[in-house]
Amino acid sequence: MKSSLRILKTVIPLVLAMSASALAATYDAYADFSISNGNPNGVWSYGWSTTLLSTLNLYPHGFVDGTGNLDWNDPNHLFAGAPSVFANTTNNQQGTVPAHTAAFHPGQADEFSHYVWIAPTSGLFSLSATFLLLDSGGTDVHILDNGISLFAANLSPAIPQSFSTQIAVTAGDKIDFAVGYGPDGNFMHDSTAISATISTVPEPATSSLLGGTALLGGLLYLRRRRSPR
Repeated sequence: MKSSLRILKTVIPLVLAMSASALAATYDAYADFSISNGNPNGVWSYGWSTTLLSTLNLYPHGFVDGTGNLDWNDPNHLFAGAPSVFANTTNNQQGTVPAHTAAFHPGQADEFSHYVWIAPTSGLFSLSATFLLLDSGGTDVHILDNGISLFAANLSPAIPQSFSTQIAVTAGDKIDFAVGYGPDGNFMHDSTAISATISTVPEPATSSLLGGTALLGGLLYLRRRRSPR
């Protein structure tokens, strides 16, 4: 019995560790936003493009802007602070950006601004996104999977647009969240909030692993109950 107990005590932590590694990882456009980790920032890249599908130009300049938001832009391609991506990481509204909100802004010549997620591993992922125009203009928003449209919408003030799906990806695939200046043809007052999360979907083997953990835990409990006091 003591030998069985020693085995269980060895195996259970191993199973727990394996289960933890198999649990879902979540990538969040706001929670992961940073100006100190460089660009690309982990799985995220921030940039602009002249058309929706043209080459992404990474923003080289990360800074705290005049309203206190964290900001990425390109000083060599800039008019009135746009295009850009930014985030308010404070507890108070900064300019038009609510507390704890990520956002982006298109450029004067309808340059698109992007948050791009690059898949770190292959597998099934759950994608969820909501866009909200924060100002009085109008924008068009897009979600692309390796350049193929998953979602597109035109935004009007205070009317959110949401999308969710599950998608299989291969390591290195790109999920692109983009904003343009919309059908009004004007980039003024176009700050647009983005709430986007991408999470791994545990494979069936994970459920079995977790079930095995519970079973081993139950066996250990019964062993202890049966042990002489």
